[in-house]
Amino acid sequence: DPKPDVLDTQVSGILRAMFANGIMDRPRPVDPPKPATALETVAHRTVARLAADQSIVLLKNDGDLLPLAAGRIRTIAVFGPDAQTNRMAGGSYTVNAHYGPTPFEAIRLYFGNGVTAATSPADAARSDVAIVFAGMNGQDDLVAAVAKANPKTIVVMMSGPAVAMGKWAAKVPVILQAWYPG
Repeated sequence: DPKPDVLDTQVSGILRAMFANGIMDRPRPVDPPKPATALETVAHRTVARLAADQSIVLLKNDGDLLPLAAGRIRTIAVFGPDAQTNRMAGGSYTVNAHYGPTPFEAIRLYFGNGVTAATSPADAARSDVAIVFAGMNGQDDLVAAVAKANPKTIVVMMSGPAVAMGKWAAKVPVILQAWYPG
């Protein structure tokens, strides 16, 4: 239990900020505005997609492997469970995306039937490029094995917080941080 003087100090800080910002000066609306009833409209999805696109951070692009040219890349091996789902976060903050392709589906839409859902490093060795969608699930061994099989391995991090990459970062030419784009 907090001591009364500690609690008083904490509450007075909150109240001081509320008074300083005029929150106590405004009357509470008798009939507050109602929230929008339409969720996940086309306009909402458009803004979310734009925000996700602009949030991706290119951490490494050795040898200028990116951008990939659709006409020059015939086969792509796509790895990782995060390639098969629209990740929106994890734990109690998980929200399932109902619209739009998964990362795997989006890559296949752009590059065609040469894109495969890979299951072993041998799939990477047979492909022009390998893409590993990695996240918070300790996929160090998968990334290292794919990078060993294909020197043109791209790692797309699907995570909220920072992820340790020390075991494999030097072994791959491209690292992208995509967060949880949905």
